[in-house]
Amino acid sequence: MKLTHRELIQFIRHLPPQCATARAMHGPVADWTPDTYLAASIANATAAIAWAQGGGKGSKPTPIKPPKARRRRT
Repeated sequence: MKLTHRELIQFIRHLPPQCATARAMHGPVADWTPDTYLAASIANATAAIAWAQGGGKGSKPTPIKPPKARRRRT
């Protein structure tokens, strides 16, 4: 099966977000789905609220930070 350049580009663009090609192109950001971002946000908010309701005693909770995207080479 031969693909034209255009077909190959379309094939790559429609690969699943967590595939090895996406991880190679975008780094660890490819492993984070919208659900993962939402779960991290909920965990951060819950930890902050629990800390605040406890009177702010102890060290402030460290938030879960999403991975940074790689800069694209052009």
